[in-house]
Amino acid sequence: MAAQGWDLLVLRSDLHQTKIAPVTLGDPAEGEVLFRVESFALTANNVTYAVAGDQIGYWRFFPKAGGWGCIPAWGYGVVEASAHPDFAPGERFYGYWPMASHLLATPRRSRAGFVDEAACRADLPPAYNQYVDAPADARYRMSARCSIRCS
Repeated sequence: MAAQGWDLLVLRSDLHQTKIAPVTLGDPAEGEVLFRVESFALTANNVTYAVAGDQIGYWRFFPKAGGWGCIPAWGYGVVEASAHPDFAPGERFYGYWPMASHLLATPRRSRAGFVDEAACRADLPPAYNQYVDAPADARYRMSARCSIRCS
């Protein structure tokens, strides 16, 4: 039986309508990594991402079908499964995650961590595509105190 995850979706035409949609998680294909979203912060920026989603392109970072969107949020993710030689389960990163349980990414290692090279993100601002190594020590855990725990 395939593992299950979830996406927190917002109706793009009416931000008051939300739902948690179940997602079936498959194994990553060659060159892909499945990240478990560990935690994310809710800030005023999240509202801006939703309100300006079409004008600035925020809905395109984590595209969904049927008029629904997945709001981006800053937080932490952990490699859950990898079909990429440069990523191992348990590695932890800080960056721009979907409000969801998981993200399937097409990462390329960088000096500081990785860059998500998913096709849907290619022409979006590069700062949002960069993720930073975040070791699992107390200095990094303290910043997650006011975050939403996803597991």
